[in-house]
Amino acid sequence: MHFLLVLLWVLSPQVQAGTIIKRMEVSNPRPFGHVIGDILQRRINLELATPYQLDEGSLPEAGPLSRWLEMRAPLVRTRHSRGTTSYEILLSYQTFYLAERLESIVIPSLELLLGNGERILPLLVPEWSFSVTPLAARGIDASVTVYGLRPDHPPSTLPVTPHVYRIVGLSVCLLAALLYFVYACWGIPFLARRNRPFAVTFRHLRKLERKPVTDSRYLDALRSLHGAFNLTAGWTVLAGNLELFFIDHPEFASLRTAIETLFIQSRVAFFEPRQQPASDADSIQNLVRLCRRCRALERGTV
Repeated sequence: MHFLLVLLWVLSPQVQAGTIIKRMEVSNPRPFGHVIGDILQRRINLELATPYQLDEGSLPEAGPLSRWLEMRAPLVRTRHSRGTTSYEILLSYQTFYLAERLESIVIPSLELLLGNGERILPLLVPEWSFSVTPLAARGIDASVTVYGLRPDHPPSTLPVTPHVYRIVGLSVCLLAALLYFVYACWGIPFLARRNRPFAVTFRHLRKLERKPVTDSRYLDALRSLHGAFNLTAGWTVLAGNLELFFIDHPEFASLRTAIETLFIQSRVAFFEPRQQPASDADSIQNLVRLCRRCRALERGTV
């Protein structure tokens, strides 16, 4: 049976029990049906805010508490987490009372001490009573409370905040490791797509398209587009070796006619000085359209 205890101390007006004791539960055995020789165990779950700690020297020592009740050595389990210290205290009592009839007896209260190095505060664990029955019943005293069927003990609550922090931390580390693995193997996909030759050239041509048309800008557009073909092939692509380019990159075969026309226009623009380059707006727009289609093939979206 769990009891939330109301704790008494007023040693300092600045000290509030709720700020020091985060959780306090006492679990007692059944309060009826015990006979001589039985061992009764009280379990105390205590959670204190840092820097307060339990003074284990304030726990009762093993030995007889009276001629009919003996104290076993207390067991203490301590667990530290962020900002708190949790204690699980097991107090074991053995009764040697030989009852001649159903009687109630009391386990006395005890006072535990909590300290932070500067201040010591008392914590009262109240007394607890239980009934002892004779080995051979001679009758029942009506003045003694007889307990009937009682509900099961509910499970004790455990702090989950440290586990949540641990799971979140491990998840973040796992995600970071996964992202690094993806980056090491494949890089950043959307950046890689933006930095492919025809993608970079397409952005440059779009800037030229928005400016007034001049011969120098038209020639600049031709150089940029040829540079994209050279970077894609890994070698200088000329009109005489276009067939090798289509063999190495068959995905561009669908644009064979448009690419061959581009190389014819480039030869006229760069190597036939008597003829002026076709530096009108339509010519640059045609280069932009061809580059857009090459970018799509480069991305594999066609």
